[in-house]
Amino acid sequence: LNQNGVVPKSYVDLVSVGLTPLQACQCATTGPLSPAGNPSLTTYSLPLVIDNYTVQNNDRVLIKDQPPNTLPYLGSVENGIYVFNNGTGTFARSSDYSNGTDAYGAYTLVQNGTVNANKQFIELTQGTVGTAALLFTTFSSSFSVGQGLEKISTGSSTTIQVKSNLSSP
Repeated sequence: LNQNGVVPKSYVDLVSVGLTPLQACQCATTGPLSPAGNPSLTTYSLPLVIDNYTVQNNDRVLIKDQPPNTLPYLGSVENGIYVFNNGTGTFARSSDYSNGTDAYGAYTLVQNGTVNANKQFIELTQGTVGTAALLFTTFSSSFSVGQGLEKISTGSSTTIQVKSNLSSP
């Protein structure tokens, strides 16, 4: 209960509210997208490289670094999870994190990149996708695989599962 303790009550309260796990993203931004603008309205040059990862068609991308109030755009309101269309060079909000979705507690893993590979991000803004300025923060910088968990990478997907050969000490 001590607000100045090693793990303050306010942090525990945030974590206890719960997470909304979402499908993993292939990469995440490390700064504002260039050219600046609304990711759903801007056409990007191909190949599009984010965090040293070449974005492929239908890749999920965590856009988390749009600055607030970059007129004429909405800035950090545009942060979120998008799907890239290689044919048009544009992004569309993912169906599981579309406009109108409750943003708070959204949680995703980023699979690729020099800076963001294997990092997990959580969105802690009390608001709605498309209307609130969204802020994604690092939830965990690495997996702690072991004690019954294993990380399985198959092609472009990564899962964490319980080992089948558990034994007690």
